Amino acid sequence: MSLLAESEHDLQDLVDHLHAASSRLGLKVSNSKTEVQCIGKDERKMNIKLTTKELKQSDNFVYFGGVISADSSCDKDVARRIDIASGEVRNLDDIWK
Repeated sequence: MSLLAESEHDLQDLVDHLHAASSRLGLKVSNSKTEVQCIGKDERKMNIKLTTKELKQSDNFVYFGGVISADSSCDKDVARRIDIASGEVRNLDDIWK
């Protein structure tokens, strides 16, 4: 799941609402599996908390197979897709020979 917001304050509100809604349903949002990312030209440290613990801020993460970079470039995504395709082609060597 992704939560998108235009400001740090708005993102904190979304995280708080997600935590409250999931708690009502008996679900728990994992602190260790939840990360935040600020996408744009400015590198900015965000202080988003889930309950009392600050969430880890990541530079890159894979979402639906694509790499999302904080600097909004596609270089890492393209490199990852080329690596995956190269690996699959190598796996076909025995079939093609």
